[in-house]
Amino acid sequence: MTSAHRFLIAALLVTLAACADRTATAPNFSKVGGGPTVTGTSPTGAPQDTTLDVRVYGSGFDRGSRADLALAGVIGPKVRTNSTRYVSGSELVANVTIAVDADTGAYDVVVTVSSGKKGIGTEMFQVRKGPKPPPPSFNELAPIDLDQGTVSDHHGYGVSDSGWVFVAGDGDPSAKPGLVWLTLTPHDSTVLPAPVSSPRQGNGRGDYLAYAINAVMLRGAAGWTLSPPLPALAGWTSVYVEAVKDSRLVVGHGKDPNGRWTALGWVYDSLAGTWTPVPMLMPAPWTPDCAVGLPGMVGVNDAGVAVAYVYGHALTRKAVCPMRSFVWPSISAAPVMLPEVSTLPGWVYMASDINGRGDITGTMHSGNDYRAVRWRSGTGTAEVLNGFYSFGEAIDECGRVFTSQGYLWEADGTVVTRLVPPTGFPLDNWFRIFDTGSGLAVGEATSSTLGRHALVWTLPACTPAP
Repeated sequence: MTSAHRFLIAALLVTLAACADRTATAPNFSKVGGGPTVTGTSPTGAPQDTTLDVRVYGSGFDRGSRADLALAGVIGPKVRTNSTRYVSGSELVANVTIAVDADTGAYDVVVTVSSGKKGIGTEMFQVRKGPKPPPPSFNELAPIDLDQGTVSDHHGYGVSDSGWVFVAGDGDPSAKPGLVWLTLTPHDSTVLPAPVSSPRQGNGRGDYLAYAINAVMLRGAAGWTLSPPLPALAGWTSVYVEAVKDSRLVVGHGKDPNGRWTALGWVYDSLAGTWTPVPMLMPAPWTPDCAVGLPGMVGVNDAGVAVAYVYGHALTRKAVCPMRSFVWPSISAAPVMLPEVSTLPGWVYMASDINGRGDITGTMHSGNDYRAVRWRSGTGTAEVLNGFYSFGEAIDECGRVFTSQGYLWEADGTVVTRLVPPTGFPLDNWFRIFDTGSGLAVGEATSSTLGRHALVWTLPACTPAP
């Protein structure tokens, strides 16, 4: 072999080595840093309220690999991997539980191998809405119809712990505007002395009652009288009273002199017979392009803890400012936002009632999806009570929640009782439960022929939560 041949062979070997080196270091778009790849799943989706095996396909899997589902990059507790079984380097089987209230949408499939390296299959698994749950087994509880045999237009608004039932007339000029049933018969009633606006809520002793406008009824030995006027604040407008309890605290809202919506409290001095107005602190905007809007002060308990839903007001065309709900530990304290079930945009949270222990009920909704929620005092968590299209309307001292369609949810999350309207009144969205107290629930139902009737139910006994 001549020196020229040797030179050509050496040059060829160098060239081949360079090519081999380039082949070894060429970029691999199927995995990052030698990690696993995810190419698909079977099935490709499942409904809420399901536990199933999901086969995950790809490459680079090993014993000790784990597969999870993530929405918007977050692996959450509502879509949970119970276990992952290794089949081969190209297949895993993940046993997954999808909660009844899991967020729907396209989830990423995240595979983590034993070395900690990850591979992600983007939006490969779809969580769908589950079927509407069947009605639970329950005992039907019929009401006492306070307007039995008449065509009426009465709202059943409130009940005190002493058993006074507060009813307001509306619409029909012949309806009595401030009716109070002293006992549970339609024939034993007292008419409040002033035809002011609709009452919202009574206190535990039944001795005073808040109205939607700035007036409060007091009950003494001589009967019902109108309290001293709630004092106005200079420069304030659109002031409304919304809730009152045994703490002798009235809460509502108004616009301050700068036009900003603000929560308001009025404290009653029994000795002086006067009210003192107290502007309450408002939450900070939840995003920079949102302003804080109107607070709907839906409740206050005997300890002076107030709850409200607060509107967000968009400052830009693209801003998303969903409603949020807040608790004021006292009228002088800063509000605290109630925990939310979903952190995804689009869900709105509307509190509706609070009991003496501080348990709260309300509704979360997005589009046409409405779900009753209970916030248990001291837990820092929100609990979705049931499936779709149900509103949390009232909560009693035992922690029982009354939802739309008359369902009574026990403290342990079961349903054994359903409150129903009288014969001839449909179970529709006009059938409502508004308040509880003294072992009673108060609400209303509407009929096309009989109008709107105020209703009272005697509730099954329960033990108040400590």
